[in-house]
Amino acid sequence: MAPEAGTGVITGEELDALAGGNLHLIRGMIGWPGAGIYQMNGQPTAQNTRETGADGDLPGLRNWENTAHIEELARLWNVEVDTIPHWAPPTHAMQIFRYAEQGSIKLLWISATNPAVSLPDLSRVRRVLAKPELFVVVQTCS
Repeated sequence: MAPEAGTGVITGEELDALAGGNLHLIRGMIGWPGAGIYQMNGQPTAQNTRETGADGDLPGLRNWENTAHIEELARLWNVEVDTIPHWAPPTHAMQIFRYAEQGSIKLLWISATNPAVSLPDLSRVRRVLAKPELFVVVQTCS
């Protein structure tokens, strides 16, 4: 169970945002599957940017502009450094949907949001999500 918070909590006081994680620590809700310290809110990418500067593109709170982060991922994944996209700013959500629409993205993993109701141009987004050749994984859609 991950702490969930509305946008008001996140944009309010930092201490309010930390309270969710602290509550999970106190209740012993950390360290088993589905139990984590990160909040899920209406702005999942904004949370990554705010807390880590990572913008959600790379796993483990890594920043695409940090050479050491890229080198570490390349070593862990046993790939060449240039295999990991880090030469330009992270891809905007609507551009990701354009790539999925064109067929260059074949899998979307959606976490903590519902693009079928939150993104602009909903009819287009829903058409893209319904494409039989696109594999969509939805995790914790609230």
